[in-house]
Amino acid sequence: MKKLAIVHFHALEQYPPVTNLIKYIEVHNSANVEVEVFTASPVLNQTRFHSPAVTIRRWTPPGESKTVVSRFYRYLVFYSQIFFALLKYRPTEVLYFETLSFLPVYVYRLFMKPLGKSPRIFCHYHEYMSTDEYENGMFLTRFINKLEKRNYTHMEWISHTNEDRMRLFKMDNKDFDFGNAYILPNYPPSNWQNTNKNSESVLPIRIVLVGSIGMETMYIKEFAQWVESENGRVVWDIYSFQKPDAILEYLSTINSKYIYFKGPVNYYDLPEVLKQYQVGVILYKGHIPNCVYIAPNKLFEYYACGLDTWFPVEMETSKDYVTNNVYPRIVAVDFRNMEKIDITRITEHSNLNFQKSTYYCEKVLDPLWKKLSMT
Repeated sequence: MKKLAIVHFHALEQYPPVTNLIKYIEVHNSANVEVEVFTASPVLNQTRFHSPAVTIRRWTPPGESKTVVSRFYRYLVFYSQIFFALLKYRPTEVLYFETLSFLPVYVYRLFMKPLGKSPRIFCHYHEYMSTDEYENGMFLTRFINKLEKRNYTHMEWISHTNEDRMRLFKMDNKDFDFGNAYILPNYPPSNWQNTNKNSESVLPIRIVLVGSIGMETMYIKEFAQWVESENGRVVWDIYSFQKPDAILEYLSTINSKYIYFKGPVNYYDLPEVLKQYQVGVILYKGHIPNCVYIAPNKLFEYYACGLDTWFPVEMETSKDYVTNNVYPRIVAVDFRNMEKIDITRITEHSNLNFQKSTYYCEKVLDPLWKKLSMT
């Protein structure tokens, strides 16, 4: 019997592409592949993701430590737990996400190779890390990446979320042929599709931001100042599992009547929540290549749920999805010059044709699952 292990260093709850894959497997596992997930326990106050068809094993994540020795020990314990769990499970296929997940997979492969039972290895990167980021980042990430490079040619599958990131990845690794390279975008499930054709622009325009937030890396302040300047014509709600002190302090300082931090929302409740809004915003500043060459899952989630989507002009890859003469509208916005935005004009739909999203995860997951489950 085929056994698949999915290794994900960080807790699943903040990574919808992984939970969407698990839900896909629940429906499409006609080959009866046994599947187990090895990951960290969520550290935030989140509802744990469960699957009736997939076993999810969790361990306490390494977390922060005051000393290098303590930090090293915590990582060693975490990785050892995953390695011994892999050894007990004996998967024939291993799919790991991101560099930090590779170390126990590497050791497991080394252990099984002399036995003639080396697993097939599959790799997917949620994010793109440049060579400079690896070199100047955490030692452990840099060390594991060197192990990855030694194993790229032995892998069955290596994927990034878009063509631009894959192009950069190949440029960073010119010594490899990469006949095993694939594109795996971050799309939502097809049951998120909203065929609501309401084309009216009604004030106040309700805008939403969902996901990770950061004062330094996102246009939080610039957007908040614009919302305030609209004096009630716009209302902005923020949903996030994070509780960033700097942002909450800033919002408290301006004491806005039009901006609300709503806290966390379960990912699979989002279609119902997003129905309340007309526009979804993405506010990355493009401070690293990963945030320039990005078409984030939120773009496709907003679009699937019938919302207009605004993203920064710095996000080059997202420009491929800008819409013309249809709605929901996907628009590149200069968040440094928000005073040029005419809220009535940018949200007007009356002369536009409705076009539903075609970006759903099932179609793009088919090739990956076919390779994972093939005999």
